[in-house]
Amino acid sequence: MAINILGLNATEATLVKNSSPIRSYRLGNQDEIKNRLNQAKENGEVKDLLQLSGVSSLKINNPTNESNPRKTGADYSVDAFFRKDMPKMQNGDGSYSISGVTFTEDELQKARNYMKIAVAELPGGGTLEYADYAKMAIAENSVNSFAKDNFFKEQQDVIAIAMEEYNAGLEELQEQILSKDNVVSNNYGELSSYYGKSIKMDQAMVENINKLKEELSRITGRAYKKSEVGDAPGIISSATNSELISNIKDTFSNVDFNDKDAVNDAMKNYRELVRPAFDASDRLMRNDNSLYDDTNAFTKLIEKMKMSLSATHVDFSV
Repeated sequence: MAINILGLNATEATLVKNSSPIRSYRLGNQDEIKNRLNQAKENGEVKDLLQLSGVSSLKINNPTNESNPRKTGADYSVDAFFRKDMPKMQNGDGSYSISGVTFTEDELQKARNYMKIAVAELPGGGTLEYADYAKMAIAENSVNSFAKDNFFKEQQDVIAIAMEEYNAGLEELQEQILSKDNVVSNNYGELSSYYGKSIKMDQAMVENINKLKEELSRITGRAYKKSEVGDAPGIISSATNSELISNIKDTFSNVDFNDKDAVNDAMKNYRELVRPAFDASDRLMRNDNSLYDDTNAFTKLIEKMKMSLSATHVDFSV
């Protein structure tokens, strides 16, 4: 399962009262029904219609589910943690049901606040770079640790599934892009091992490119080969090496972010893992700054999550 990332800002539908008048109907011959009831009373069979139906007045006045009084509202899917607004439908006791598990209003607010902060640094859709997979793993790890420290086991499991399905939703969006008819596999040697997709040019793209080449020829005096429909120059900035992606996820999935040495080791491991991809794309021609730009961003994300956790703890402890 994957969360529909593009649908998270949609507004939940509101149930409204029907403006049409309610129609009532008579049930058979009223006099006959009345006579039968009176006869049953005289014979001592029943005292009233409630007894005849087998329903007590207590059950009518208190229509709760005795087996689980909290299961009287809507059961929301796990995308409720990431939606723009809080769910609208509560259970009879004011709680919420998420994927069959109950959360109080405070618990759901607490989870939503932290989880929405966790995904705020992730891409909102489109293609994914290797650094994006690292951020997704950091966010998922942070959320799972937060859940273990603040929620019951059943709630932890639902929160973990929600974060997993959010990341799956991001990967699904990328897959939709890369599966389009105009996207093809490229052949640029070592570079294609890490960025293996390109876009075929259509007529409009070819015309624009050739106009640009003509202008460059006029300025430089050099001749440029004209592009043709179906050419696929350049690459899509989308990580395509599944083994490298898996190793990056593993690097950050189980790190204790409170352990400084463990975090530093993870950052070092990431830089070594992606170095061949950066080399192949000529991003390390002068120095390793691009590698450290990535890991510096990861460090800031981890610190942001830790600060958010402290703020959330203060808010809900009070």
